[in-house]
Amino acid sequence: MTRYNSEYTGAEIDAGITKILKPYKPFTTRWRLDDADKTIALPLPVAGEYDFVVDWGDGTTGIVTAYNDAAVSHTYTTAGIKTVSIMGKMTHWSFNNGGDKLKITDVLRGGYSGLTSLNGGFTAARILSLSLMIRRGLKMLLIRTACSLVAQHSTQISQHGM
Repeated sequence: MTRYNSEYTGAEIDAGITKILKPYKPFTTRWRLDDADKTIALPLPVAGEYDFVVDWGDGTTGIVTAYNDAAVSHTYTTAGIKTVSIMGKMTHWSFNNGGDKLKITDVLRGGYSGLTSLNGGFTAARILSLSLMIRRGLKMLLIRTACSLVAQHSTQISQHGM
């Protein structure tokens, strides 16, 4: 029986069933997958610290504690629009002009992930919108990144407070 409990997220996984123990605000993204490639790999650099539950939006969850954990990628049975939520500590996120940069379409929420570095975070990604829920001192980091995206990729940005 697998059991995982995180004070950081309020999520508990017991035998593959996720229970939310307290209110949380996940880092939430939207992706577009086609029939040729139905896999998403999260862009986690080696330098980061990771301790989170990923909810792939199809009833599948995983626990990630390192950039190269098996749960960092997921293959879906169908193509289409997928929503992925990360609940827990994720200090770094970076496509760095590689990986699944062309599959991500939106960042729906910045969440409480503990992000400290978005260096190269969305380089060459074709993000349609970036809606950031900003909390806990990440405001300047995310605003700087968002402004960079606009300048480099003509990205539409909307910021919403909670």
